[in-house]
Amino acid sequence: MSFRFIEDHRETYPIRLMCAVLEVSPAGYYAWRERPVSARAGSNSTLLAEIRQVHHDSGQRYGSPRVYAALRTQGRGASRGRIERLMRLIWHSSAHGATPSGSHHRQSSRSADRAEPDRA
Repeated sequence: MSFRFIEDHRETYPIRLMCAVLEVSPAGYYAWRERPVSARAGSNSTLLAEIRQVHHDSGQRYGSPRVYAALRTQGRGASRGRIERLMRLIWHSSAHGATPSGSHHRQSSRSADRAEPDRA
């Protein structure tokens, strides 16, 4: 996580300064940069692209169960839990228009400026 932060901000701040503040070694950061992408990370990025495509093709209506079913029919072998996790990653980390949990409010049918309470 620290190395990703350093990578994202290396144009703004000196690398050695960020390493000192985050208490990581510059050698560790440079070794991290040179490391190839893991097989799992590569597979996840491919799967994310396929999830986005299925979701887009559905008119952005499919949730994880239908995306899972669609990917299974395409021959993509990924577990439902993995697809759910990646979908949460996509739509919780981006401004996709999803409503954050806890922000649903009911509209009151009563006007706030009424002087008397509702009657039965």
